[in-house]
Amino acid sequence: MVYVEQWLIDKLKEYQNENKNVDLRIEDLYIFSIKNDDELKTIKYLITLGGDGTILYAAKQFHGDYIPPIISFTMGSLSYLCNFDFNDHQTVITNILFNSFKGDQTKDPCLDLRMRLKIEVSDNPMRKIYKGGQLENYEEILIQNYHVINEIVIDRGPSPYCVQVEIFIDNNYFTTLVGDGLIISTPTGSTAYNLAAGGSIMQSNVPAISLTPLAPHSLSFRPLILPENIEIKLRKPQDGRTSAWVSLDGATRFELKDDESVTVRASTHAVAFITNPVDNLTALWSQRLTKLLNWNCRPQMKSLKKISSDEEPK
Repeated sequence: MVYVEQWLIDKLKEYQNENKNVDLRIEDLYIFSIKNDDELKTIKYLITLGGDGTILYAAKQFHGDYIPPIISFTMGSLSYLCNFDFNDHQTVITNILFNSFKGDQTKDPCLDLRMRLKIEVSDNPMRKIYKGGQLENYEEILIQNYHVINEIVIDRGPSPYCVQVEIFIDNNYFTTLVGDGLIISTPTGSTAYNLAAGGSIMQSNVPAISLTPLAPHSLSFRPLILPENIEIKLRKPQDGRTSAWVSLDGATRFELKDDESVTVRASTHAVAFITNPVDNLTALWSQRLTKLLNWNCRPQMKSLKKISSDEEPK
């Protein structure tokens, strides 16, 4: 069974009407509307066509413990997380879905396991969830055992005032943030919002969590790298001037009011990205860093060696 979203079926029907001689077998597609955890576990692969935003959107549909391995085809503007070119989609999908794995590491697809973060609201976990920049429409979602791939952000939302957030590590008071907000990110998310905010870049398989302040009202509050086995609690104190807002992977937002708190820890359920068997994961990570983000790109230093008159400088 193949599940797709309603808009895609509408697009296929439109194309079918314009091209009568093409059979797209739309009747074999099912609209994705599954919410039950047991039914979600029947889905074996998650295929995305787009960029990083498409991957995060698709993964959001599996925000519990279970998420199927992701087969990502690049069609976006950056596609930092995508592992396959769309032009190879027939070969890739055939190899993964229809060919039996032979135990050959040079031919079988490989898994790149990435950490996810798990967030839970301590009190009243049923929250009004706002999407994007609008604050009129919302849906209620249970923020309990909720997983993200990139980051969890707590900020001041639409308020012009600084937000105050108390930070606890393993139930011990650590510090109080006064500023625009705080980013808690995975190694995968370290090259996203975290990087733009001046946070440290982490290799994608490092077992660590990044803690990066947003415009802190203190020169000494610098980004931190923490071990993955800790628990981080963020509490909104009563004496704050404004409410705090929590954002999950840049899309799902809810308000955190006085005395409310959220708990964040590394999940024991990683997300698996299917990669080419010939790819070296460390080399792949470094290539994307230099080629897609232009990390440390600069003109080569000229030699101090004296150049003769008949020698052209290189």
